[in-house]
Amino acid sequence: MNCVFHHRSSKNAENIEELCVCDGDILARFDNIPMIFFKSFTMGKMTLNDIGVLIQGFQKDFDDLIDKTKETFKDKYENIMQVLFGENWINL
Repeated sequence: MNCVFHHRSSKNAENIEELCVCDGDILARFDNIPMIFFKSFTMGKMTLNDIGVLIQGFQKDFDDLIDKTKETFKDKYENIMQVLFGENWINL
């Protein structure tokens, strides 16, 4: 199994175990949004632009989920993107 090699995108996954690890890894990022802001502002090592780039990566991450997981987490993803980027987040 190549779970470690394929953990960032389901597009390269070769079996169900790799798909599960990939989706789990991606979904963990969505729960770490407060940590991104905390680290950036308390450590002072990131600019708002850097944070924006990281968060925009969520769109790619969501696209890398398998269809069943996308369907399950679609509402949560859309809520997160709307809070972070406003009503026009779809046009990013």
